[in-house]
Amino acid sequence: ASGGDIDGIIACGRGNPRLLVEGVNDYGGTALYVASANGKVKAVKAMVQPDGAVVAALPDAAAAIDLNHPNNDGWTPLMTASYWGNPEVVRVLLAAGADKDLRDNNGKTALDIAIKQKKDACAALLR
Repeated sequence: ASGGDIDGIIACGRGNPRLLVEGVNDYGGTALYVASANGKVKAVKAMVQPDGAVVAALPDAAAAIDLNHPNNDGWTPLMTASYWGNPEVVRVLLAAGADKDLRDNNGKTALDIAIKQKKDACAALLR
């Protein structure tokens, strides 16, 4: 994995000191959630793929990465990637096993969110 993968993960923690110390930001989002929201494809890959930089550096990290960890609103990394229109992140998360059928605190799925936001490329991947 390249230094850019790790740089992207570190960038997700800038302005989020709680994220770096406790593993979640003030809204309950993990580093994976923040990277997904910001379209940091390399960082997402580094966190979820078996040969990714984080997993290579920390062998137990694969078990620690929860693809479906919800934030305080019940949004998962897949939902936030769908909201912001990051289809490559959606593709990576789905390939890694993210659950597209989970619902947020309002009963919405990632597909519902993508449709509402008119993120057609994301919606197509989620169908």
